[in-house]
Amino acid sequence: NIIGGDVILYGALTNTGTVNWQGGTIRVANYLNYTGAIVNEAGALWDIQCDQPLYPYTGNEHFYNAGVVRKDTATDTTSINVYFDNSGTVQAQTGTISFTWGYASTSSANILFSPSGLTPISDFGHIHFSASPTLAGKFTFSTRNGFRPNPGNSFSVLSYPSVSGDFSCMNGLDLGSGLQMVPRFGKTGLTLV
Repeated sequence: NIIGGDVILYGALTNTGTVNWQGGTIRVANYLNYTGAIVNEAGALWDIQCDQPLYPYTGNEHFYNAGVVRKDTATDTTSINVYFDNSGTVQAQTGTISFTWGYASTSSANILFSPSGLTPISDFGHIHFSASPTLAGKFTFSTRNGFRPNPGNSFSVLSYPSVSGDFSCMNGLDLGSGLQMVPRFGKTGLTLV
């Protein structure tokens, strides 16, 4: 399925396959008799290929992710302005995914960071939280296209005003041959060195 223009969801959009969001603003309406929501099921892919926003009507709207939400083409910011419940995987290969309304994750959630080079935004993406996120689940590091970081390389992965919770595990940080990515959690973000 392709979303290429402006869309208003008055009922739930349930994805069990692949949605390629190529353009257009998405607005979710959940008020009065409207039951708008986005449900990305386990095994499904919500592929963000644009820099467009996703908006609510009243603030009661949700994006429920049990599959994969991935940004992999556009290099600017996609704002998710509805509450995001994550029990699946979120990955920003390029650009920025900005969660502006709220974010919560379960023990099965995964934030996947997969750089293909050293250039921010084009070789690796960034995830920003405007409101303090509640972290749970795991964080996974996995490079793409044969890329291998060198000692001293650093990657700004997450930014937030503050954070609660923590990842239960961080996978893929040992790159072999004595090279390991070290997570540095700060008051306003996570950087890998």
